[in-house]
Amino acid sequence: MEQKGHGDEDKEDIYQRLSRKVDLISDGIDEQSRLLKQLKAQIIENKKDAGVIDLTPWVVSISGSFLLFALYNYVQH
Repeated sequence: MEQKGHGDEDKEDIYQRLSRKVDLISDGIDEQSRLLKQLKAQIIENKKDAGVIDLTPWVVSISGSFLLFALYNYVQH
């Protein structure tokens, strides 16, 4: 009799662990779905602004290059 009761506890423990894992997987899928929706919205927004070109990185890079060139020339003289 005790073995049967012990077996039921094992089954209940297994059921609870599986239930927790299913809940974790479900939460993960919900989070992935939320992130995909956010990504989709960003892609749509980027397509709307496709005609606009952001030159900030180029401007920073070019001015940084000129600054380094000027500093190099200053140190050489």
